[in-house]
Amino acid sequence: MPTISAAAIIEKLNSCEHFYIIDVRTPYEWQEYSLPDDERIIYKEMNEISEYIQSLDKSTPLYILCRSGNRSGIVTTYLKENNFNAYNIEDGIMQIRFLKSCRA
Repeated sequence: MPTISAAAIIEKLNSCEHFYIIDVRTPYEWQEYSLPDDERIIYKEMNEISEYIQSLDKSTPLYILCRSGNRSGIVTTYLKENNFNAYNIEDGIMQIRFLKSCRA
């Protein structure tokens, strides 16, 4: 399964690149730690993915995020099986949060 590091995602969020981050964490997890407002970040629970992806361009990079990388790995595999340009964000929001706290 293709992956991308949390550090690379932080850099991408500071760019003007066209991509989407699909955050599959639960609402409780979103409240615990949220990403900055960005139209490229989409919050969808795992059970909403199959319906939601029908509206997406298969060539647009999709970076899948969860708490630690497990659920996002499942979603990434599903998207790849359906010919999407999808990548699992390694170690999930826990790593992003760690990296951001180190830079503060």
